[in-house]
Amino acid sequence: MNRIRFLSLATLIATVFLCGACSPPDSAAAKLKWEQYTEGLERGKKENKKILVKFHADWCTYCTTMDRSTYSDPEIIAYINKFFVPVEVDTDRNKGLAIRYRVNSLPLNLFLKPNGDQILPLPGFVPPKMFIKFLKWVAQDAYLETTLKDFVDKEQ
Repeated sequence: MNRIRFLSLATLIATVFLCGACSPPDSAAAKLKWEQYTEGLERGKKENKKILVKFHADWCTYCTTMDRSTYSDPEIIAYINKFFVPVEVDTDRNKGLAIRYRVNSLPLNLFLKPNGDQILPLPGFVPPKMFIKFLKWVAQDAYLETTLKDFVDKEQ
């Protein structure tokens, strides 16, 4: 009887430890805090950080796919949080910004300098492995000196 109690207790303890090890990471740490456009530009100037503007719409399938894959990737989240101010613009609610930046397809990621001047746009869905390379190319100002292809080749 003692053996059965011991095995039951051991199984219970093992289950508790395994469930704790399998729990998802803290969701607050694993997400991007998207700013509104005006606040994001102000923060970019204040912190001297480049700004990543994500143009999207609720009906955009590729926007949702990019949110679920690329913008949920821990490496992408950490890199953006370190080097960029993330800004989110819904083109259906902010038509003026969509017109100003000539957004004609979604998703569109637009990179701005800390002063708000445009660096370059990145249209369409971009998978995480390619997006991190693009982020590094922009964050390191390599776009001023080399093509993305040459930058990626050099990194490998």
